[in-house]
Amino acid sequence: MQDLNDLYTRYLNKQCSPEEVRMLLAHFHLTGESSSLRPRILRELAKSNIAKENPPEVDAALKRIHHRLINDISTSMPSRSKTKWTYGIAVAAAVLLFMLIGIWFFTIYTVDRSPAIVNTVDIAPGGNKATLAMENGNTIDLSEVQDGIVIGREITYLDGTPVQNRQATGATHESVSQLILTTPKGGTYRVTLSDGTNVWLNASSTLKYPSRFAESERIVKLEGEAYFDVSKGVPFKVVSSGQTVEVLGTQFNVSAYPDEQQVQTTLVEGIVQVAAESQCLSMRLLPGEQSTLIDAHLKKNRADIASVIAWKEGLFSFNETELRVVMNQLSRWYDVTVEYQGTIPVTYYYGAISRQESLANVLDLLRQSGLNFKIDKTGGTNKVVVLP
Repeated sequence: MQDLNDLYTRYLNKQCSPEEVRMLLAHFHLTGESSSLRPRILRELAKSNIAKENPPEVDAALKRIHHRLINDISTSMPSRSKTKWTYGIAVAAAVLLFMLIGIWFFTIYTVDRSPAIVNTVDIAPGGNKATLAMENGNTIDLSEVQDGIVIGREITYLDGTPVQNRQATGATHESVSQLILTTPKGGTYRVTLSDGTNVWLNASSTLKYPSRFAESERIVKLEGEAYFDVSKGVPFKVVSSGQTVEVLGTQFNVSAYPDEQQVQTTLVEGIVQVAAESQCLSMRLLPGEQSTLIDAHLKKNRADIASVIAWKEGLFSFNETELRVVMNQLSRWYDVTVEYQGTIPVTYYYGAISRQESLANVLDLLRQSGLNFKIDKTGGTNKVVVLP
């Protein structure tokens, strides 16, 4: 068999014969080994384009190979220091992978697509946006050039700059007051609590917490989604819709949006105990496990950690994610409403996209499914219309 690197390059350049494509696919299918080609594949994905014509008889196999390649990439989530590099790779990967969505419902090269809708308007991605409500009734619009605050003797930004003076915030080290950090649609923010616990809030979320914890336990209340890196100490409890998560010191993600049918808790490190309020049932999670609370029932399964925490790393990450779940995420990040017109087929998505992309760019990728999307902007209301 000829050199695989050369064969893969010829494939990307549309120079492979049908037989050569089958040879390349056979290698991946029979050996299941892509590691030898990984560095080359990453480079090629970063500079490849969408349209690659292939013989119809190998479409199904191409779906498998691309799915395997992108999963290799998207499951290797970057450290924060490598995020910018990964954005380029993730977007390029998404360009290829979004050609492969909805595997059970249509074939890429044979689907009868309606003409693409050209958006005349666009919407920028979200950013650092949040408000801090004090117990005395004061509300502070937090700086968008900062990405977090620290609760201490005074409330400061992560770089030490005071949020406001002590008299304005009403917060002192001696008194305990209740604080509320809220991110709007299109906003994220981070808070370091008085015990050193770090919490990252996703868009459209609210965290209620004291300026100083009691000696016997630590309790916060969450609506929306947040990632917790809990410092060790007395029990730390996160109360959300219908459940309580208790930990001593660990890292986990809780998604408890009121417009979602389920509450999910995903453990990254350590051990957590999840208890449903409506039933005498609790379960312990180990790293890589996820609990789901739905219709007052609690269940446990293995989790795709990379996809769950991708938002914290600046990515949308989809792994067999249904269209409406995808659109809910876009709605919160780009502050838009979503409307469905006509008969929309059940469609699933795979891949990763930078959350720094504009909404039009993201929709252009999603459009490769055969669906169409239109951005409407009337007055102060932004809306995405999904069409067959």
